[in-house]
Amino acid sequence: MVTNLMALSSEAVAESSAFGRFVEKIDSWIQIGPVEFLVNVAIGLLIVFIGKLVIMGISRVLKRALARSKKINDLMARFILKLVNVIGWIFLAIAFLGRLGLDMGPVLAGLGITGVVLGFAFQDTIGNLLSGMMIVINSPFRIGDYIETGSLRYSQMLLTERFNWGTSSTQSKAI
Repeated sequence: MVTNLMALSSEAVAESSAFGRFVEKIDSWIQIGPVEFLVNVAIGLLIVFIGKLVIMGISRVLKRALARSKKINDLMARFILKLVNVIGWIFLAIAFLGRLGLDMGPVLAGLGITGVVLGFAFQDTIGNLLSGMMIVINSPFRIGDYIETGSLRYSQMLLTERFNWGTSSTQSKAI
């Protein structure tokens, strides 16, 4: 009686939630056998290894191209390289999980919806970030330039750059 009740409740959970579908996927992994599962994991890890090499190659080529560019400074180049690296690893994670048999459609849809929501929530911040990027790309002033803004005058600007994952800032000090 208790086992029948547990079987019925697990079937109800399996049909009604993402957790239930995940439990079904684990059950299917158990049913296919450990050898086939380990082969899928090994192929997935091979995909990740090759993808890592591709990301490193793209980063190396992009780093050389950005170093030759006169319009993009070091701060912007590091930001672009980090962005390419993160996007590449997201694709690799999706490919690995897809190789294990997990349905990535809902995950991709969730990422899309999250992007839209965050875009609306942080539109002012994103606008300021893009404005800062345009200033960095166009570089209307450089270290040592005379700058006049309204009532403030700077005879020389010293820009210090600090860049960490998740934050980037440029601090200005008048000399």
